[in-house]
Amino acid sequence: MGEEAALVEQLRKNIESRLKVSLPSDLGAALTDGVVLCHLANHVRPRSVPSIHVPSPAVPKLTMAKCRRNVENFLEACRRIGVPQTQLCLPLHILEERRLPLVAGTVRALLELAPPKYTTSPATTTSHVGQQSSTLNHGWTDTGPTLSLSECTLYGFPTRPPTISPQP
Repeated sequence: MGEEAALVEQLRKNIESRLKVSLPSDLGAALTDGVVLCHLANHVRPRSVPSIHVPSPAVPKLTMAKCRRNVENFLEACRRIGVPQTQLCLPLHILEERRLPLVAGTVRALLELAPPKYTTSPATTTSHVGQQSSTLNHGWTDTGPTLSLSECTLYGFPTRPPTISPQP
């Protein structure tokens, strides 16, 4: 596997592991609408991309204008989060599926700025605004961001707690 292919494969692994999704084999095409990248930025810092244009069953493909807006919002969120200008790819690298290794560099720089996934606090607490903590095994605390209602719907998560009937 060449160096470029290795960088693209690492980009895939980074996105899939952070968002807990499976991406199609054509990674460049999967990123061109900017939706996955915007969700990744929101995973690193909740609400860093406040509005994401997403396809709907009625209109399964976004217009180029909406794709461009998503990509520009992703890159602006990266800037605000602290990705250095020298590590930002250009919109055309994403929109036209050109130079995916540069996109990989931007994503890697973004993920380096992500808060640590686990802390060693044994107690259950509420941490930063928009983040919840819950105690896991061995005293580790998960401080991952919470999902918005629209993100829950997009990823197919239940939006209401299950109803539990009392046992007679």
